[in-house]
Amino acid sequence: MKPARAPSSPLMGQLGDFGTRISHAQRLMLMTVAVLTVAAGIGIVMIQIPWQESRRQITGLYQENTERAELLTALQVQIAQMNRKEKDLLLSGGTPVLTSEVTKLAAESKLEIESVSPRDETTLAPYTRFQVEIFGSASPENLLNFLQKLERHRPLLTLDELMIGSPQTASFQSSSGLRFGQGKQDKTPVEFNPDEPQKTRFVISAYSRTKNVR
Repeated sequence: MKPARAPSSPLMGQLGDFGTRISHAQRLMLMTVAVLTVAAGIGIVMIQIPWQESRRQITGLYQENTERAELLTALQVQIAQMNRKEKDLLLSGGTPVLTSEVTKLAAESKLEIESVSPRDETTLAPYTRFQVEIFGSASPENLLNFLQKLERHRPLLTLDELMIGSPQTASFQSSSGLRFGQGKQDKTPVEFNPDEPQKTRFVISAYSRTKNVR
Protein backbone atom coordinates (compact mmCIF):
# COMPACT_ATOMS: atom_id res chain seq x y z
CA MET A 1 0.00 0.00 0.00
CA LYS A 2 1.51 3.38 -1.11
CA PRO A 3 1.80 6.16 1.49
CA ALA A 4 -0.57 9.06 1.17
CA ARG A 5 0.88 12.20 -0.50
CA ALA A 6 1.02 15.33 1.66
CA PRO A 7 -1.16 18.09 0.31
CA SER A 8 0.85 20.99 -1.21
CA SER A 9 0.47 24.49 0.19
CA PRO A 10 -1.10 27.29 -1.91
CA LEU A 11 2.26 29.26 -1.86
CA MET A 12 4.19 26.34 -3.24
CA GLY A 13 1.56 25.90 -5.84
CA GLN A 14 1.82 29.53 -6.90
CA LEU A 15 5.62 29.30 -7.13
CA GLY A 16 5.31 26.17 -9.17
CA ASP A 17 2.87 27.85 -11.52
CA PHE A 18 5.17 30.91 -11.79
CA GLY A 19 8.12 28.62 -12.60
CA THR A 20 6.21 26.93 -15.39
CA ARG A 21 5.08 30.25 -16.88
CA ILE A 22 8.49 32.07 -17.13
CA SER A 23 10.57 31.40 -20.17
CA HIS A 24 14.25 30.54 -20.39
CA ALA A 25 15.14 34.10 -21.39
CA GLN A 26 13.34 35.49 -18.39
CA ARG A 27 15.17 33.10 -16.11
CA LEU A 28 18.47 34.19 -17.60
CA MET A 29 17.52 37.84 -17.02
CA LEU A 30 16.64 37.19 -13.40
CA MET A 31 19.93 35.41 -12.86
CA THR A 32 21.76 38.33 -14.47
CA VAL A 33 20.01 40.83 -12.19
CA ALA A 34 20.86 38.70 -9.18
CA VAL A 35 24.51 38.47 -10.21
CA LEU A 36 24.68 42.26 -10.79
CA THR A 37 23.10 42.90 -7.41
CA VAL A 38 25.65 40.67 -5.69
CA ALA A 39 28.49 42.30 -7.69
CA ALA A 40 27.26 45.75 -6.69
CA GLY A 41 27.22 44.73 -3.05
CA ILE A 42 30.73 43.32 -3.31
CA GLY A 43 31.85 46.51 -5.10
CA ILE A 44 30.48 48.68 -2.32
CA VAL A 45 32.25 46.59 0.30
CA MET A 46 35.54 46.06 -1.54
CA ILE A 47 35.90 49.33 -3.50
CA GLN A 48 33.63 52.13 -2.35
CA ILE A 49 34.39 51.92 1.38
CA PRO A 50 38.22 51.86 0.91
CA TRP A 51 37.93 54.70 -1.61
CA GLN A 52 35.97 56.80 0.84
CA GLU A 53 38.68 56.20 3.47
CA SER A 54 41.38 57.17 0.97
CA ARG A 55 39.40 60.25 0.01
CA ARG A 56 39.11 61.23 3.66
CA GLN A 57 42.88 60.90 4.10
CA ILE A 58 43.59 62.88 0.93
CA THR A 59 41.20 65.62 2.08
CA GLY A 60 42.95 65.76 5.44
CA LEU A 61 46.38 66.04 3.80
CA TYR A 62 45.10 68.75 1.48
CA GLN A 63 43.79 70.78 4.41
CA GLU A 64 47.10 70.36 6.28
CA ASN A 65 49.09 71.48 3.23
CA THR A 66 46.74 74.44 2.76
CA GLU A 67 47.24 75.50 6.38
CA ARG A 68 51.01 75.13 6.02
CA ALA A 69 50.99 77.21 2.84
CA GLU A 70 48.96 79.93 4.55
CA LEU A 71 51.33 79.90 7.53
CA LEU A 72 54.35 80.07 5.22
CA THR A 73 52.82 83.02 3.37
CA ALA A 74 52.15 84.83 6.66
CA LEU A 75 55.75 84.20 7.79
CA GLN A 76 57.08 85.51 4.48
CA VAL A 77 55.00 88.67 4.88
CA GLN A 78 56.30 89.16 8.44
CA ILE A 79 59.89 88.60 7.31
CA ALA A 80 59.46 91.15 4.52
CA GLN A 81 58.02 93.68 6.99
CA MET A 82 60.89 93.06 9.43
CA ASN A 83 63.43 93.48 6.63
CA ARG A 84 61.85 96.81 5.66
CA LYS A 85 61.90 98.00 9.28
CA GLU A 86 65.50 96.86 9.69
CA LYS A 87 66.48 98.65 6.49
CA ASP A 88 64.93 101.87 7.84
CA LEU A 89 67.01 101.56 11.03
CA LEU A 90 70.37 100.65 9.47
CA LEU A 91 72.81 103.17 8.04
CA SER A 92 74.42 102.60 4.65
CA GLY A 93 77.77 104.14 3.85
CA GLY A 94 79.69 103.62 7.09
CA THR A 95 81.57 106.26 9.08
CA PRO A 96 81.62 109.00 6.38
CA VAL A 97 77.82 108.95 6.13
CA LEU A 98 77.50 108.88 9.93
CA THR A 99 79.77 111.94 10.19
CA SER A 100 77.75 113.75 7.54
CA GLU A 101 74.42 113.01 9.24
CA VAL A 102 75.63 114.11 12.68
CA THR A 103 77.16 117.28 11.27
CA LYS A 104 73.89 118.14 9.53
CA LEU A 105 71.89 117.63 12.75
CA ALA A 106 74.36 119.78 14.66
CA ALA A 107 74.07 122.60 12.11
CA GLU A 108 70.26 122.45 12.27
CA SER A 109 70.45 122.66 16.09
CA LYS A 110 73.05 125.50 16.06
CA LEU A 111 75.53 123.30 17.85
CA GLU A 112 79.11 124.36 17.10
CA ILE A 113 81.38 121.42 16.27
CA GLU A 114 85.08 121.74 17.05
CA SER A 115 86.23 118.27 15.96
CA VAL A 116 84.91 114.94 14.75
CA SER A 117 87.01 111.81 15.25
CA PRO A 118 85.98 108.44 13.82
CA ARG A 119 86.45 105.36 15.96
CA ASP A 120 87.24 101.82 14.88
CA GLU A 121 84.40 99.74 13.50
CA THR A 122 83.09 96.93 15.70
CA THR A 123 81.50 93.74 14.37
CA LEU A 124 78.51 92.55 16.37
CA ALA A 125 77.29 89.82 14.03
CA PRO A 126 75.24 90.16 11.96
CA TYR A 127 75.80 93.93 12.31
CA THR A 128 78.72 96.35 12.16
CA ARG A 129 78.83 99.39 14.47
CA PHE A 130 80.28 102.71 13.34
CA GLN A 131 81.19 105.38 15.90
CA VAL A 132 82.30 109.01 15.89
CA GLU A 133 83.48 111.17 18.78
CA ILE A 134 82.44 114.82 18.60
CA PHE A 135 83.65 117.82 20.57
CA GLY A 136 81.72 121.08 20.41
CA SER A 137 79.72 123.66 22.35
CA ALA A 138 76.06 124.61 22.58
CA SER A 139 73.55 126.29 24.83
CA PRO A 140 71.32 123.97 26.88
CA GLU A 141 68.39 124.79 24.61
CA ASN A 142 70.31 124.00 21.43
CA LEU A 143 71.78 120.90 23.02
CA LEU A 144 68.29 119.63 23.90
CA ASN A 145 67.14 120.33 20.36
CA PHE A 146 70.08 118.33 19.01
CA LEU A 147 69.32 115.38 21.27
CA GLN A 148 65.67 115.38 20.17
CA LYS A 149 66.68 115.39 16.51
CA LEU A 150 69.13 112.58 17.21
CA GLU A 151 66.40 110.51 18.87
CA ARG A 152 63.97 110.90 15.95
CA HIS A 153 66.54 110.37 13.23
CA ARG A 154 66.17 107.52 10.75
CA PRO A 155 68.36 105.58 10.13
CA LEU A 156 68.85 104.99 13.84
CA LEU A 157 71.61 106.95 15.58
CA THR A 158 72.58 105.96 19.12
CA LEU A 159 74.04 108.29 21.73
CA ASP A 160 76.60 106.11 23.54
CA GLU A 161 78.28 108.82 25.63
CA LEU A 162 77.47 112.42 26.58
CA MET A 163 79.60 114.76 28.65
CA ILE A 164 78.92 118.43 29.36
CA GLY A 165 81.25 121.01 30.91
CA SER A 166 81.65 124.75 31.39
CA PRO A 167 83.47 126.77 28.70
CA GLN A 168 86.16 127.98 31.14
CA THR A 169 87.50 124.47 31.85
CA ALA A 170 88.68 121.53 29.81
CA SER A 171 86.74 119.13 31.95
CA PHE A 172 83.38 117.64 31.06
CA GLN A 173 80.29 116.77 33.01
CA SER A 174 78.52 113.47 32.42
CA SER A 175 74.77 113.15 32.24
CA SER A 176 74.81 112.15 35.93
CA GLY A 177 76.09 115.60 36.91
CA LEU A 178 79.72 114.65 37.59
CA ARG A 179 82.61 116.58 36.05
CA PHE A 180 85.44 114.68 34.42
CA GLY A 181 88.81 116.06 33.36
CA GLN A 182 92.48 115.35 33.37
CA GLY A 183 93.54 114.17 36.81
CA LYS A 184 91.29 113.86 39.83
CA GLN A 185 87.52 113.89 39.33
CA ASP A 186 85.60 116.86 40.69
CA LYS A 187 82.15 115.88 41.93
CA THR A 188 80.96 119.49 42.22
CA PRO A 189 77.75 119.90 40.18
CA VAL A 190 78.00 122.33 37.27
CA GLU A 191 75.42 125.09 37.21
CA PHE A 192 74.06 125.84 33.77
CA ASN A 193 73.46 129.33 32.46
CA PRO A 194 70.72 129.18 29.80
CA ASP A 195 72.48 131.84 27.73
CA GLU A 196 75.99 130.44 28.09
CA PRO A 197 77.29 127.78 25.67
CA GLN A 198 78.53 124.60 27.30
CA LYS A 199 81.36 122.39 26.17
CA THR A 200 80.02 119.07 24.94
CA ARG A 201 81.41 115.69 24.01
CA PHE A 202 79.40 113.03 22.22
CA VAL A 203 80.03 109.49 21.12
CA ILE A 204 77.42 108.57 18.52
CA SER A 205 77.04 105.26 16.73
CA ALA A 206 75.08 103.72 13.89
CA TYR A 207 74.72 100.17 12.59
CA SER A 208 74.73 98.42 9.24
CA ARG A 209 74.53 94.83 8.04
CA THR A 210 77.89 93.09 8.07
CA LYS A 211 78.89 92.17 4.53
CA ASN A 212 78.54 88.50 3.50
CA VAL A 213 76.43 87.79 6.61
CA ARG A 214 72.82 86.72 6.17
